[in-house]
Amino acid sequence: MPNPMFGTNLFHFSSVFTSVYNVFYGATLGVETRIMYGTYAYLFVPILKIIGFSLSHYAIIIMSMCLIILLCEFYIIKNLIDNSIIKFLTISTCIFFNVFFAVDANYEQFITQQFPLRIFSPMIMIAFIVFSVKKKNIYKTPNILIGGFLCYLAFIINLESAITTCLTWVSANFFFEMIEKKQKKKSFLTVQSIFMAIAAFLLWIFTIELFSYLRKNCFIGLNNFFFTQWVFSEIGFGMLPLPNYLHLYIFIFLVYSFFLGISVKQVFFGMIENKIKGQIIFALTTTGILMLIYYIGRTHNRTLIPFLYPCIILIGYILDKGIKQIGREKDVVKRCWFAFVFFLLFSIISTYGTSFVYVLENSNRFRDFVKRQLYNNYDKNIDLEIKLLWEYKGEDGSVNYLGNNASVISLAAGLKNNFLGEMAADWLSWDDYEYIKEFITNCDGPIIIDKIALAQMTTYIPSEFKKIMKQKGYRVINSSPLSEVFYD
Repeated sequence: MPNPMFGTNLFHFSSVFTSVYNVFYGATLGVETRIMYGTYAYLFVPILKIIGFSLSHYAIIIMSMCLIILLCEFYIIKNLIDNSIIKFLTISTCIFFNVFFAVDANYEQFITQQFPLRIFSPMIMIAFIVFSVKKKNIYKTPNILIGGFLCYLAFIINLESAITTCLTWVSANFFFEMIEKKQKKKSFLTVQSIFMAIAAFLLWIFTIELFSYLRKNCFIGLNNFFFTQWVFSEIGFGMLPLPNYLHLYIFIFLVYSFFLGISVKQVFFGMIENKIKGQIIFALTTTGILMLIYYIGRTHNRTLIPFLYPCIILIGYILDKGIKQIGREKDVVKRCWFAFVFFLLFSIISTYGTSFVYVLENSNRFRDFVKRQLYNNYDKNIDLEIKLLWEYKGEDGSVNYLGNNASVISLAAGLKNNFLGEMAADWLSWDDYEYIKEFITNCDGPIIIDKIALAQMTTYIPSEFKKIMKQKGYRVINSSPLSEVFYD
């Protein structure tokens, strides 16, 4: 593999990347390949058609999204926090947690399902809300249209984050109307934003259906848009019981509850010092709470990543506010009291962070990750798999490769995979198995099947798989540590 950041476990990376690979080579979402984590493939593929398709170029798109997130976070922090040192520490913490949390919580790899896909749209929306309030054009029609477009873009990228993005925008507009007391002027800002959010959802459905009709002359059912949510809920994928000990999510929940109380006080009692900062706090809190709801549904450490960032920014605001309060207080006793409370809070936050880092630094995953980065030491079995693909490629430079990570390894080998369906373990539907059987039946050359995919077929469609292989006279003629080659 060209980059050791992928680690020894390609499963999560492939789950996001496969739809992009398949759509690039002519597949249609909801027909041959699944809408797994969103319809972002239709957004990525035109870019890859221009810059060229490779793992490095795909990584550039992902890294660009990460950079945009960090720029949005910096813009939010810049308008919320006054102290330069606290600004620097807050944005540094956002970067720090993304890198180190990803390594430990996600099997030595960066899980792009969470960062950037699930945090990209909400952070852009919050930055847009801050810009709109700051420029005082929140009521203007172009601003409403841009907000609706950002909601539409969010739906294209990822459904769960789109819901968070839309609700954050609508609730932020409602909050702004309440604190501005514009009801007497018959402002319909909230109603307009609700209408635009619904229109964005319907336009997303229409766009994907239009693509399906133009590419395959068919329409996909609405159930295909929510396939992943249905599968995850059916098999309970990552839906663990809530931790019953002093877990990080409890602390984050307390932070969001505290700032939600501040926002409610601002609305009902008019106690607001700075409208821009009040709007930022409410938007961050709303986004964080909505993401927390997702975490409660899928209680796995990896789902902590998205709703951690709003909390980090809000904690930075607390520290900034505490320093200013200590500096303003003239009474020595009160100043000492404020300083004590401030440093007690700072100690609690530091204890959470340093204990997490200590556990991480002493984990085998972290040491293995650092070792791979230093010595470029990645899974050598993938090199053997690439050699196997080259050995059994067709005259046109394509391969018949069925596997969990077939898209990633095929592209790393510089070969086109003729199979453009879904092979992700745990969530294949019977329709997917029908497509797999049809592909094997119509295949002319050798077929390479990785051992995970082979186990899936011999478990769920054993008689059909055996019958097809017998009819074609296929038998194992070669193998690698990861796959077996079938041919007559």
